[in-house]
Amino acid sequence: MGKTFIYFAILVFTFFGNAIFAQHSANNHKQKMEGYFDKPFFTIDAKSSFDISAMDLRGNSVKDFWDFTSYGMNEGFGAEANFKMSVINFKDSQFRTYLTIAYTQFAVESNKAYVPTKWIAPGWPKTNFNGTGEYVPSDTPGTSRLRLNMPYCALGMEYAQYLDRRNRSSLNFGFDFNMNIIWGKELETYAYDDSVGLEVDHNMNAQPRVGLGLYVTFNYRFIEPFGFNAGIRYHFANMIGKNDSEADPTGKIYLLDKGDASLSPLLKESRLIGYYKLFLGVSFFIGSVE
Repeated sequence: MGKTFIYFAILVFTFFGNAIFAQHSANNHKQKMEGYFDKPFFTIDAKSSFDISAMDLRGNSVKDFWDFTSYGMNEGFGAEANFKMSVINFKDSQFRTYLTIAYTQFAVESNKAYVPTKWIAPGWPKTNFNGTGEYVPSDTPGTSRLRLNMPYCALGMEYAQYLDRRNRSSLNFGFDFNMNIIWGKELETYAYDDSVGLEVDHNMNAQPRVGLGLYVTFNYRFIEPFGFNAGIRYHFANMIGKNDSEADPTGKIYLLDKGDASLSPLLKESRLIGYYKLFLGVSFFIGSVE
């Protein structure tokens, strides 16, 4: 009798266990068929951006750079890759930590040249371009082009709020600390005397700066592993690490963002570099979490 009961119990549990498993599999299949996606464990965003200058980066001419009014920039472009990993998961949201690797470039042109001596002597801007006297900005016939290169990497946290029950779309809010390496080049072509057609470049030494970044993005998944993203970021590039220095022995110049009137009366205030990034890109979703 005991053995018969045990065999019967095993048969019953096996039957109901198979039924429950089959029902669970059917429900999962139904969810997948209806477009339900698991929240991703790992996300990669690849983006390109149209960048708009702000604060002391913003200007309209190369002249603004040489008289220290601003850095003279208006528009730029950029590209970046974000690597995000889920660390805390809720029913309709996630906290993620992320690493960003990015490049930003701004450029501006003018129909004047601003280094009449053509070359910059060591000591500028404490002295004039020729190494003597006080620096006084001036222009001369010619053209000029200024470029600032600002790659950066960032570490931060993101909060992702899903906007639908199927986990297809989300609104993401991020905050990070970033390390920027800023350098640049100014090219001048002269149009007077025996210098007609001569092009001279003035280089800016690469300098590290620490800043902050904030962004809002929208993600949508076409299929479970792939979708797109769009959003806006505000980037502070030089909140920490500002410095002023004279041109080095090779004539390379510095960012001059700290504000040091002992170098030049025109450098009375520090300058903050900020810009907006309007971006669009694709997203890859890897793995899953409950």
